[in-house]
Amino acid sequence: MKTGIVTFHRADNYGAVLQCYALYTVLDAMGCDAMVIDYRNPVIENRYRVVPKIRKNLVQWISLLAKTLPHYRQRKLRHTRFEQFRGMFKMSRPYSKAELMQGGADCDLIISGSDQVLNPNITNGCDDVYFLNINGDFKRASYAASIGNVDDKKLRAEEFGKKIAVFDYLSVREDDACNFLSSCYGLSVQKCLDPTLLLDEEHWREIVKDTVIDVPQKYILLYYVQYNSELIKIAQTLAKEKGLPVVCFKPDIKLDCQTVCCDSAGPLEFVKLIEKADCVVTSSFHATAFSAIFKKDIHILTHLQTGSRVVSLAQIFGVSDRIYHSYADFESRFASVSSITYNTDDYIDQKERSLEYLRKITNSTE
Repeated sequence: MKTGIVTFHRADNYGAVLQCYALYTVLDAMGCDAMVIDYRNPVIENRYRVVPKIRKNLVQWISLLAKTLPHYRQRKLRHTRFEQFRGMFKMSRPYSKAELMQGGADCDLIISGSDQVLNPNITNGCDDVYFLNINGDFKRASYAASIGNVDDKKLRAEEFGKKIAVFDYLSVREDDACNFLSSCYGLSVQKCLDPTLLLDEEHWREIVKDTVIDVPQKYILLYYVQYNSELIKIAQTLAKEKGLPVVCFKPDIKLDCQTVCCDSAGPLEFVKLIEKADCVVTSSFHATAFSAIFKKDIHILTHLQTGSRVVSLAQIFGVSDRIYHSYADFESRFASVSSITYNTDDYIDQKERSLEYLRKITNSTE
């Protein structure tokens, strides 16, 4: 079956490209003629430009440029590594939205997801391509897609309701999204795991075995997307407690301990850094996911917008006691936190159900 994937594969974002690679790899292993449809949503891609796009507000643009230029070489190397990683999955020729709306893509099945492809706040409205409202006689499915905050009024708008109903098969990543779509729109929805969790530990170790990272032998890894001073305080406390340096990804971070910055890391370096870390401190979903894959000691501070999915992931692996809501919460509980133990029973069950969903949609020819 010719199977296309539409997702945020062009974003220089670790989770975005790693989940894309994982879904492609699983579909390929199932015998599908899989490819990533090279559609570029400019709103997504512009967020990750090496040099910020010129804006009408020149003062604002110059300010952004001034912050970017001192780190240009690292940002350029990081982008190069992302481009090299994108070579690990088959991609179609580039498509514009107009081409897909009019001519479609030559596929029997197109899967939208994973990532926040159905979140109108991420894609500057309900993007027809990600909602598969495009020309062509093909089956339409989502896989572990996210719609964002279920309390968002945009999700109750007529436009969203019409577009979400186009799918022949619908799968989301979060419990609250699953409940919302079934109760609000009467849709049949299945919750599935993020694609990165469908590949086993051995697979991830194999693809990063030759990746070189210039870091101390033992370290604490600190990773976040949005700045959080309390998360940084947790990393500093652990660094002093364990007598270890902190490896981070932000060049402008100020830590009161030995620090190594890996701001040029690409996707493979990101995975390798988690694999080799003594401890991971994060608010990120995918840093949590890979920590679970490698069964790492982890400390999680929940994010205001994406916290629910990180909490759900921690519950799947039985490590909810490693979630904190503030530095004060961490400080009060850290001394009594036991050694981490991952329970994989629920994970194994959800992984099989997720793979079964993919087998179902790829075997359907009706």
